[in-house]
Amino acid sequence: MTGFLILIIIVSVLSIPDEEKVEADGSTDAVVASETAEGEEALEEETSAEKEENMEEVEKVPGEYTAALKKAKTYASVMHMSKVSVYDQLTSEYGEKFTPEQAQYAINNVVADWKNNALSKARTYANEMNMSDSSV
Repeated sequence: MTGFLILIIIVSVLSIPDEEKVEADGSTDAVVASETAEGEEALEEETSAEKEENMEEVEKVPGEYTAALKKAKTYASVMHMSKVSVYDQLTSEYGEKFTPEQAQYAINNVVADWKNNALSKARTYANEMNMSDSSV
């Protein structure tokens, strides 16, 4: 009960407008609206700056590196491959034929749940390929 009372007091104190923000007629609407608009503009500027920064980073990455990353995402998310298997597939002369540097970039930047991939692959081996637990 005491905590609830303290919460009510805090909310009440926070809802009291600053004296400098009160208009001559006693209203605070214009000041609050002005501050909200300024805050939204600042947020939009930050978001735009972040987008530009991210775009610059993306533009700095060569196309082959981006292609390797896209392939790595597919192998990790659809085929549930391990990190090593994805790397091997990316660099294989029978696979994607990316350079080791391009493949390593992809491995370093792909977002994947490697442990979940291993579990999923183990279940596939056990259930669909009828492999024994010791073989999995």
